Amino acid sequence: MDGVYEEWIHTETKEMVRTFSVVTVPANELCASIHNGGRNPGRMPAVLRVEDEERWLSPGLSEKDIRGLLVAYDPALMDAGEMEKDYLRRA
Repeated sequence: MDGVYEEWIHTETKEMVRTFSVVTVPANELCASIHNGGRNPGRMPAVLRVEDEERWLSPGLSEKDIRGLLVAYDPALMDAGEMEKDYLRRA
């Protein structure tokens, strides 16, 4: 998934703070009914193609290049299924 990550020093506590955000894009047909239980069908996490991973990490990307990578993943390359409700509690 596409994301942004930052490490910084908190000015008051002097502790290292690590933050991460998942980048979202308009949802493809498969994810539109899934994201947030269908309550927000307009978006999904951006998913990088393997061949674009190094490019995404390149510090010199232009805004145009970044926008070109932020597209909905091909739903034909995805699969979806149900998980048990208590899955996260067991993990």
